[in-house]
Amino acid sequence: MTNHLTDPLIGQQLDEYKLISLLGRGGMASVYLGRDGRLQRDVAIKVIDAVHRADEDYRARFEREAQAIAQLEHPHIVRLYRYGEVSGLFYMAMQQIPGQDLRSYLDELQAQEEWLPALEAARLIRELCGALDYAHSKGIIHRDVKPSNIMLDGEKRSYLTDFGLAWLAGSDTKGEIFGSPHYLAPEQAISSAGVVPQSDLYAVGVILYQMFTGQRPFEGAEPLEIALKQMSDAPPDPREIRPKLVPPWPTSF
Repeated sequence: MTNHLTDPLIGQQLDEYKLISLLGRGGMASVYLGRDGRLQRDVAIKVIDAVHRADEDYRARFEREAQAIAQLEHPHIVRLYRYGEVSGLFYMAMQQIPGQDLRSYLDELQAQEEWLPALEAARLIRELCGALDYAHSKGIIHRDVKPSNIMLDGEKRSYLTDFGLAWLAGSDTKGEIFGSPHYLAPEQAISSAGVVPQSDLYAVGVILYQMFTGQRPFEGAEPLEIALKQMSDAPPDPREIRPKLVPPWPTSF
């Protein structure tokens, strides 16, 4: 685990939050386990990495992410507690989900040569679609739906996280920001400015495919190769990968 000797932010105080340990790093931000000294509860603290703190475009995107989450009150979307700035350090304090992400869960099942039960997959997809339907009703498109952005708590309830690429109704976009190529809808592969709510649902379809086959429909050596396949190729029949996957599926979803 990263400590204060290798990460200077650990141990620091950001308003009422003390940074305890590093939970993970993304492309331009890190997420820490924090402790709210006033309310005596754990929180997740997302902080812009030092090399990007002077980047006004990224700071604007970070603020847009906070604005997106702040508009959303849904049982399957992570909650925002506070957006703040301390000595030039911008952060978000969010609901801490003690558990693992969906990607890790699926990887564990695959390593054990087990499959996600159909009814559990249906429940998780229903929760995810409910979260997205609610976000879309608020004029917010996530644009980066993937298993690593879906947290599972100890009872395997799901929470949609990381709205860093979210598009808010009325906001401008240059079209240069892409999501993850394996989950990218064709219109988003052309330009992120062309996303629609259904672009998020395309990613849900990829996740569902992955749940039942253990792999994503399109792979490639480079992101562009994968994106081109999303636009032009049909995915392999899931039963070619997992022959025992036969219809009809359970109707009691």
